[in-house]
Amino acid sequence: MTLNHAYSSNADNHYKVLELPQNATKGEIKNAFVKLSKKYHPDSNQGSRSGGDEFIKVCAAYEILGNKKKRAKYDLEQLKITHPHLDKDDPMRKYYADGTIYSGEWNGHTMERRFSNAQIAIGLIVFSFVAGFIQVKVVRFFDRRREKRAEAMHQDALRHLERERELLEKGEHPTQLEVAKRQRSKRRQAETSDDELIQDVAPVS
Repeated sequence: MTLNHAYSSNADNHYKVLELPQNATKGEIKNAFVKLSKKYHPDSNQGSRSGGDEFIKVCAAYEILGNKKKRAKYDLEQLKITHPHLDKDDPMRKYYADGTIYSGEWNGHTMERRFSNAQIAIGLIVFSFVAGFIQVKVVRFFDRRREKRAEAMHQDALRHLERERELLEKGEHPTQLEVAKRQRSKRRQAETSDDELIQDVAPVS
């Protein structure tokens, strides 16, 4: 069953009353109302009860279809009646006023979103700004951590150099102590060699 057929099957269908398709424009709806209201106006159909009833239906139809929000709500109600699965199969329905993810025209049916393009654009701009702000904060946080770590390493290096300088001034630096140890060892070796030499050349009594 198509949407046109589903709508036309409704005896009180506003599109049928105004003799319009479901994708009729706002201007077409207004022109149809003016035309039919003149046709069925009580002054033009005096003594005809059916003309008065038709006039009431035309006015009621225009009151709904002539208003963008009311028309979208009416179209949704008709869709729910003729296509109940749409209300269940659409996981995004809560984000839109008409319960669908569609915008513009869908199969001849006018859909209205809860959020306009301007609102969506503003939302994206705000989201981008917030995301950028958070990104800057995160980058600055890690930069500060890196700077603190580098500063700590620099201070450790300075303290190490200061200890080295103090040990050198006191003559207690490990390098100095090692050099002194080697020098003492060489002197002992030299003294031992001299003693042995003296003993070798001494006269036998």
